[in-house]
Amino acid sequence: MFNTVKAIFIKKANDNSSKTEPKNTLITLKQELKQHAIKIRELKSHRPVNKRGDWKLYDLDYTIFKESRLIRHKHIAYSLIRGRSYGQIEKKCRENNKPDFSLVDTIIKEYTYES
Repeated sequence: MFNTVKAIFIKKANDNSSKTEPKNTLITLKQELKQHAIKIRELKSHRPVNKRGDWKLYDLDYTIFKESRLIRHKHIAYSLIRGRSYGQIEKKCRENNKPDFSLVDTIIKEYTYES
């Protein structure tokens, strides 16, 4: 009996027809959010002229903007996956500063199961 149950379990474990495994997990998404936050803090510390080094201010600001935009969308996706509504995540958002929900949807699909 044990061998039969074990064989069924192995067959189900190897059967990829029902759901495909996500490339990443929610834990890795949380870790990436933390790493992006660390990177943004580090970049912001280079803003003063005496700490800028080889950075040009516009390059530095643009890099911070890109990282901030990515972390915002990943945070929205992470919170939506965990069951929050968008209204709970961002209480106030200016009309011209709405998130790109197609990017949020892409991130959600990357970190969750697909049927």
